[in-house]
Amino acid sequence: MTSNFPAALDAGLASIFDRFGIPAAVAVAVKGDETFIRTHGPKRIGEPEPVGPDTAFSIASCSKAFCATLAAALVDEGVLAWDDRVADTVPEFVTDDPWITRELRLRDVLGMRTGYKREGAPEFGFNPSRPSQDYFPMMQFIPREAGFREKTTYMNAGYAAASKLITRRTGRAYPDLIAEKLFRPIGMASAVSSEGVLTGHPDHFWPHVRLHDRTLALPDPLCVGWEGSSCVYLSANDVAQWLRFQINEGMAGGRQVISREALGETRKPHSIDVPNPTTGEHFSLYAMGWQQFDYHGRLVYRHTGSELGASTMIMFCPEEQVGVACFVNLYSSAFMPAVYLMLDHMLGTGGKDWETLMHDAFVKRVDEAIADIRKRFPDGDAAPFPADAPGRYSSANFGEATLTETGGALRLEISDRPMLSAMLEPVGPANFEVRHDFVGMEQELYGDLMRLGLRSAEGRVTGFEHSLFGAFEKVAA
Repeated sequence: MTSNFPAALDAGLASIFDRFGIPAAVAVAVKGDETFIRTHGPKRIGEPEPVGPDTAFSIASCSKAFCATLAAALVDEGVLAWDDRVADTVPEFVTDDPWITRELRLRDVLGMRTGYKREGAPEFGFNPSRPSQDYFPMMQFIPREAGFREKTTYMNAGYAAASKLITRRTGRAYPDLIAEKLFRPIGMASAVSSEGVLTGHPDHFWPHVRLHDRTLALPDPLCVGWEGSSCVYLSANDVAQWLRFQINEGMAGGRQVISREALGETRKPHSIDVPNPTTGEHFSLYAMGWQQFDYHGRLVYRHTGSELGASTMIMFCPEEQVGVACFVNLYSSAFMPAVYLMLDHMLGTGGKDWETLMHDAFVKRVDEAIADIRKRFPDGDAAPFPADAPGRYSSANFGEATLTETGGALRLEISDRPMLSAMLEPVGPANFEVRHDFVGMEQELYGDLMRLGLRSAEGRVTGFEHSLFGAFEKVAA
């Protein structure tokens, strides 16, 4: 562990990481010309090599700000315009409404205001080897939760579409383009964008999963999302440079990397979001890659992210020249009390016990989510599964699946997604716990929320409902 934080703040961060059981983390704060970094724990649990200030962590959905900022750089160059139609460059991105498909603009997908739910393969592909555009046509089967441009409707697929628009318009690979336009000019020496398994990086974190009785390291860093929406890796030193670039309005290394006008567009509200009652904020708006909210009378920007074995938060307040970030190598909410503790210290605000407040709020959310799943897929007296349960099933927005009998139990396979292969353990006459082969899918919360229920009519199995991936209809024995 290394740290140059003030002693009291450093002790607070250590307490948070210990209470939340975090194997490894980095906490970063910048204020004016000062930079504070705390590293915590080994790269892999049970091994001696420590995390350092140049160790690259997955930042998951905090990658969206990079996609929006890359778009801003290309707007500066005249390559893109914020109101470019997505369909003109990414025709595979087809929604349920021809008018929305035609009118959907770059700023709509970056501003999270499409109106569509987070459902189906475009949102939960879980197949890093398959390109995102393969799933775009399934958008036409995704239901809407709001009107077009009505409010924030968070959706990863829109950012994947934005990255495809960028690469097709430039003729460049996304990792090369983001390195040229952002990482190198800003001075982010360890930063990379990498879909799938991260390979070839000399100093990277290892993702971990907490099962109910132990914490395990996963084999490799793995991004199960897509470029644009996820898959950026940063070190503590990198995020310090990124925060300083943001609070200095696009300046880095003594030059204007991106114009104030283009960067400012990424901070303009595009949709109405839901405020977080725990922090005491009065409003929350989604800009492009950032949420905008109020904190003790200041305007602050933030984004969070979670990935298999990684959780992150980045936040900055331009008017006070302050930025904070925390990356942890576990699916956990520990980053939240850490960033708010740092923010309070840097702004001179405070008074809340963020560690207890956020811990209790997270436990409450998890308990409520598990209770909801148990209500939808209730426990009961287990019974042999129906003889006609094995067969082929289909979902318009997720693809094909099969249930097969294996050693007297049911096994689930979802086409092209080996990460989702699982055995089904009965918890009631027609309900099952989903037990994945891949341990990453068994982490707390993920594993606890995965259930499957068979659906029958007139004594025959007609389909099943998956708690995360929705309804599948039976198509063949």
